[in-house]
Amino acid sequence: MTTDKVAPPAPAPPPQQKTDADLNILCEKIRRGASLTPPALIDALCDGMPLPWVCVEAVFVEELREIARILNRGHLLKFVKCESE
Repeated sequence: MTTDKVAPPAPAPPPQQKTDADLNILCEKIRRGASLTPPALIDALCDGMPLPWVCVEAVFVEELREIARILNRGHLLKFVKCESE
């Protein structure tokens, strides 16, 4: 009886750090493609600045989360529930 050993999968490569030039190009593409998110919030994410509190009910929340994910800056988002029930 033979046992075939299977090599474990290779670990995922670490995420590449974006250079300033890459980040500027990416931010420019995001600015052109964003339709709901206020430009000041996009600028803050691109600059690596924490955002002010954003209402979870805001119409642009999903787009903002996607932008933060693309830029790897989700830690800069802060949400608060604004509407009372």
